[in-house]
Amino acid sequence: MPRIGVVGLLIALLLVQPIASTDLPMVDDVQHSKKNSGVDLRTTDVSIRYSNPSDESQFKMFSSNHPILGFERPEDLYVVDSVNSTPMDIEVTVRNDGTAASGIITVQMLVLHNEYDRFELANRSITMNSLSANGQATATFFNVYVNYSGNHTLLVTPSFQGVDDNPNNDILNRHYTVANFYFTCTSLVGWNAGQYWGTSTDTALSMGQSCHIGQGQSGSYVDNLQTDLMTPIWDMSDIVSNPTRTNGLTFFYSGSAQPNDSMKVYAMNNQGNWDELATIAGTVGATLSNWKTISNNHMGHTTPLIPADTASHFHSNSRFKFSFTSDSSGTDVGYWFDDFVVVYDQSARMEEYNLDVSGVFTDGSIPGSWGKIRLELTNTGNISDSLVPSVTNLPNDWNVAFSFPSGAGVNPNSGVRLLPGESRQIDVKLQPSPNATVGFVPLTFMATSLQNPVFSVLEPMQFQVSADRIPYIHVPETKPKCAPGSSCAFFVDVENIGQATDVFDLQVTPKSLDDGWNVNLAFDQSGSVRLVPNQIQSVKFVMTVPSGEAPDKTGEFWFTMVAQNDTARTITESIVVQASMISDAQIEFQSESNQPTMLTAGDRVEIKYTLTNLASRQDSFDLSVDFIGKIGWTVEAEQRPPIVINPGASTTFYIAVTAPTNAQANDIAPEFKPILTSTRSDMQYEGPTYSNIIIETLYDVRIAIVDSESELKPGGTTTIDLLIQNDGNGPTSVLVSLIDAPTSWSYSLRLDGVVLDEPRLDLGVAYTGDHMNELELLLFVPMTEAGGEFHTVSIAVEPEGVDLNPENNAASLDMITGRINFPNLNGSMFDSHAMVGSTVALNATVMNVGNALESSMDVGFTVSSSPPTTDVVAFLTAGIGGPTSESGEVLTFPMGAGTSKLLFIDVVIGENVPLNTRIVVTIFVEGGFDDEGDIVREEHQNLIIVDQQRKVEMRLSNQDNLTLDERGELWFNITSQSTQTEDVVYAFAYPEDWQMMCDSALIANNAPVNVSLAFSRNSDSIQDIRCEVRRLSGSYTGDVVLTASTVDETIQFTDTRTYTFEKPIESGGFFSETLNGPTMIALGFGLVILVAILLVARKQRSAPAEEEAFLSGPPITQSTVVETQPAETHNEFVSETGGTSSTPAIPDGGLPDGWSMEQWVHYGQQYLDRLGKQP
Repeated sequence: MPRIGVVGLLIALLLVQPIASTDLPMVDDVQHSKKNSGVDLRTTDVSIRYSNPSDESQFKMFSSNHPILGFERPEDLYVVDSVNSTPMDIEVTVRNDGTAASGIITVQMLVLHNEYDRFELANRSITMNSLSANGQATATFFNVYVNYSGNHTLLVTPSFQGVDDNPNNDILNRHYTVANFYFTCTSLVGWNAGQYWGTSTDTALSMGQSCHIGQGQSGSYVDNLQTDLMTPIWDMSDIVSNPTRTNGLTFFYSGSAQPNDSMKVYAMNNQGNWDELATIAGTVGATLSNWKTISNNHMGHTTPLIPADTASHFHSNSRFKFSFTSDSSGTDVGYWFDDFVVVYDQSARMEEYNLDVSGVFTDGSIPGSWGKIRLELTNTGNISDSLVPSVTNLPNDWNVAFSFPSGAGVNPNSGVRLLPGESRQIDVKLQPSPNATVGFVPLTFMATSLQNPVFSVLEPMQFQVSADRIPYIHVPETKPKCAPGSSCAFFVDVENIGQATDVFDLQVTPKSLDDGWNVNLAFDQSGSVRLVPNQIQSVKFVMTVPSGEAPDKTGEFWFTMVAQNDTARTITESIVVQASMISDAQIEFQSESNQPTMLTAGDRVEIKYTLTNLASRQDSFDLSVDFIGKIGWTVEAEQRPPIVINPGASTTFYIAVTAPTNAQANDIAPEFKPILTSTRSDMQYEGPTYSNIIIETLYDVRIAIVDSESELKPGGTTTIDLLIQNDGNGPTSVLVSLIDAPTSWSYSLRLDGVVLDEPRLDLGVAYTGDHMNELELLLFVPMTEAGGEFHTVSIAVEPEGVDLNPENNAASLDMITGRINFPNLNGSMFDSHAMVGSTVALNATVMNVGNALESSMDVGFTVSSSPPTTDVVAFLTAGIGGPTSESGEVLTFPMGAGTSKLLFIDVVIGENVPLNTRIVVTIFVEGGFDDEGDIVREEHQNLIIVDQQRKVEMRLSNQDNLTLDERGELWFNITSQSTQTEDVVYAFAYPEDWQMMCDSALIANNAPVNVSLAFSRNSDSIQDIRCEVRRLSGSYTGDVVLTASTVDETIQFTDTRTYTFEKPIESGGFFSETLNGPTMIALGFGLVILVAILLVARKQRSAPAEEEAFLSGPPITQSTVVETQPAETHNEFVSETGGTSSTPAIPDGGLPDGWSMEQWVHYGQQYLDRLGKQP
């Protein structure tokens, strides 16, 4: 075999042996609807990999899994996809080329054996999520096992619940080759290794070792060497005969040998001789890492396998060997090979064949005729098969044939072809011999495989041989009669007592008929009748009796039946006919009445008739009754011998009617009429019809209490489950009522969740299934009902009529009134607006709306504000003069049923609470229990918006005790931060003969002056008033008193300044006595200095300094801030310059619980005012 370069070889092997497509049934062109689905599914790719990493490591080099880490092998260079019985993961890529989403997708994967028409090696399905238009996704079939080596086909078909727009691209078809043997030279145990053969780690592909002839890469083989490496003996006799693809072996190889030295591959044939398959010689590559493999053209395609002869090399003792020979011309390193793979097509094993045979029906036959047994054959194996039918124990002289239900015969050379899972029916046609015994004959059906003749299935079956056609005439037990001078019809029954259907000819001939008598088939009677086996049919005759014939005179005729299919099957009987008397009878009601006959269910009534014989002879009549039956009703004639009656005489008889025990009201009995047949003339007489028997309505209702709550709920609804049943025989309307219940109680009925408009229930009868109903009685007991009382609740039902059993018309149960202590909290629903520094009073009412004492009714409240502030204090007082609590504290007190208590909450808003603060007061009450047994809690919230403020600051500038020369100056500063316009009234009091002027206007002593400070939303309102005080005369020292207040005197202010004016120097005193020249000079100099100082001081008073805090007026040496005080507050606030505040005395019992002394100083008076008392 010539050596080829590895690159060229790999490129050649890109066309790995193509796998012929398995012949599958072609899908006919799909008949598309006029509107396409918009979905076009197709499988675009398949990726195959080993499930287990260990398998992948061992088998990857020659397998289709790609890429291989560390080995640059082209993607399409592989020999197999899998190894026999090795689990594989097969990933498929599905694409939707359509324009619409597909919905859930089912992907089917089939692996089919190429050498069989349909041999399923694997059949798996998996679902995928919907694919959008032009979307694709992958799905993986895990652990796919194929237990047969060889050349197979992989089919992948995606589908969805609609119709694919392009079904031609639905199926992806690719080869799936499975190796029978894959050896990686890890150990030569079981192999027969000659000299210089072994395993080597110098170079390897898969598992780190390779098979080697030589002494390693640093050594060489020897001259004149002949050595073999033989595989174990393998049983490969299960190969398919004449496979359509290449079967053989392959491997990777590397190394070098000298010219005339070579390694050959042999296969042992079935005669025990070795046949050469391939020769490897020369140098493979430059290094040991240069591996090559095989490429051959065989059976019309390129294959990586070394072909082996399928007829001689695959048998029960199959074996291969590597034989190395060298001459004496030189040595080399030898050869290495790895990944030794054997591929051959295994034939189907016996367990793949299975067939189920079941009978469909059998159609027996009479002897000599054909019958059939229809069987259904189902291929329950994994492989398609052709089955040849036969019957193993067919009796002698019987015939058998096999056909399909369509009538086409089964070809014994091709048999019945069945795919896996397919079912087909065949007919086993059987013809018993003419002398076959009548009855069931056991037979055995056998189906034998054409594909595997060793496989067959036996199924027992039975064939019925039917008796022949046998005509039979039922001779009338009573002679047919006809009155003289009349023609009368009569009937004779005929039957086929055989087992074969036939047509029988009818023949009538006289036997002993006098003149004038005649008997023949009626004109409307056919001359032949078709009778199936065991069918009885009446044949109509007409007889004529001449006038004047004596009564009871008889005659005879022959009646013959002949089978058309077998004229030997015939019968003839003699039929006797008789002349009768001429009867004349009249039937009447014994008593006429238009009133209906009322009947109770299960009772019996007799309707009486009168019979009168109007003939001239004595007559005898058989009594019968004609009616159309109704279920449960019995209508019968009087049980008596024939009625014998003389001419002109009358007698009575009756028809008895019995009603069914379950008859319902107004049911009507069957209509009937009596029939009297003369035994002497066969003439019949019908009595008048009667249809006026009616079932009487019976009323019977009952009531039962099914379930109820444990106690009555005052103020609520108590549910009592009732079962009301109508045992009467007709529908009725039932009134449901309470018996002896207090007038304050009320009730209603609820049926299927709907409250009825009135306490009345319509019930049907038992046979219609609506004669009973379960419903609820909703009983309302007022809250005024005392708890713990026992009551007997009685409930009665009343039908529309008189009840047959009134004792079950009422039901009672004893119940106790539940104790309810349920709190209810009511408070103001309006928000409050408050002023800074005020007190807001909130009221609420708590009530025990139950009917029992609540021993522990808890009330309390919480206060929150936004923004948060600590200058809000609140107190809750339970009742007038009751206990008091602060926020977060709980007051507990008992409350009797129906009692209430007032709650007072005083919210004291401090002076430092920011404007627009929102205060939420949550009042809560806890007490009683709800239906779940939890304590009932109710809450009520009030919102207080602090959006009002009265705040006016008044200051008087300059210190008092000033010494003035001519006049004094002072400033009256007013600043308003109120949320309203403030009108301030002020007045000055000063000594007589002094003068006040403010803002250039004279102010009279104690005369009020008005000043208005308008409200400004975003800024303070300010008034600065400049005043001067002058002494005109009078005292030199005096007080100037300022009194000011808002017009409502809410805010008040007072301040005093003391002024001293300098007295003038008296003349002649000091100067005359003490002043001398030098003194006068010094005094004059001092006066100049004093004047200068005064001028500087005045300038400073008239112009404010840069560092003054108030730009609106002169510096203020002393100030008093006066703010709004709540109207309820009686504390007296005075300026920092003097005065005290009035604090109420501590009560005799000490401070209230939870109070501090600081709280008492500020809020004690309000507490006392709320209580309405003084300590």
